[in-house]
Amino acid sequence: YICPSRCQSSGINAEYGGKANGDVYIDDGKSYEYKAGRFSYQLLSFDGKTLTSRSGVKDATYPSPAVERIVFIGLNYQKTHTASLNGKELVVLADKSNESVVIKKPGVLLSDEWTISLS
Repeated sequence: YICPSRCQSSGINAEYGGKANGDVYIDDGKSYEYKAGRFSYQLLSFDGKTLTSRSGVKDATYPSPAVERIVFIGLNYQKTHTASLNGKELVVLADKSNESVVIKKPGVLLSDEWTISLS
């Protein structure tokens, strides 16, 4: 799952073979400004090694919070993983209590387009 800075979690579930697809919709939750394009709709995909966020709607404008952490449940948490975003190495931790792999503070906004590669 992906946890924005206020730690509301959004997630996609990996299917058999470690692949997953999902989407995230964000708006202010109060007004009707979404009718004027003040929202974000992102398409998330994970192919087992790469997590990608792409815009699902053109011309949507809503600044989302920064992603606090990304949690990969089901990856081999006993293996040492590395991750990178545009060539920059990210902090990757193994969480043995949840049997997961965690990327802390990847430096992305949920509403932006980005790709994180694991190895």
